[in-house]
Amino acid sequence: MKKIIFFILITAPFFPQAQDTGMIFQRGSSWKEIQEKALKENKYIFMDCFTTWCGPCRYMSTTIFPMQRVGEFMNEKFIAVQVQLDTTKTDNDSVKAWYQTGHDIAQEYNVIAYPTYLIFDPNGTIVHRFVGSSPPDLFLAEAKKSLIPDSQYYRLLTRYNEGDRNPAFLRLVVSKAVEAYDLENAEKIGNEYLSSRKNLYTRENLALIKELTN
Repeated sequence: MKKIIFFILITAPFFPQAQDTGMIFQRGSSWKEIQEKALKENKYIFMDCFTTWCGPCRYMSTTIFPMQRVGEFMNEKFIAVQVQLDTTKTDNDSVKAWYQTGHDIAQEYNVIAYPTYLIFDPNGTIVHRFVGSSPPDLFLAEAKKSLIPDSQYYRLLTRYNEGDRNPAFLRLVVSKAVEAYDLENAEKIGNEYLSSRKNLYTRENLALIKELTN
């Protein structure tokens, strides 16, 4: 028995960090309750949209989110929630309670890549999104950008919807839409930008066509 305890003590530093050292995700709360909590605490909302079959999603949940330095920043700035967007036979009541809300959110914001992270301000208004698995430094850098108005993807979309058609701005929005995997808006705005170009065969325009081709 003493040998077992000794083995645990000397190998403990090599075990994954406990979840309570990393990001704290709200469990058992409704979307309305999470919005109310964010408003009360004046924090942004970080929504991790994932599926159970997604390898990058599992990597983020088991490796990145539990990191202490990730948790220190994210817990200070965000109310975090994970939303499962597929269904399985083993789903518990908490997951099932989010089925309709998750479906509505995925449809409204065209979530088709996993993981997709949706960022809402304290008032519950969506302001940013980013996608995919990444090392902690890159993940935190993107999370920090989501707090800066000029870097927020949906703020750019608002400018576009309000009529800003400056060519340089359109080009920027298209690139940001591709990065955010918002392919519907990327295609729409990209085609609008390209249709206004007199010469499609410039280096810049060909690069954009490549971005939009899949």
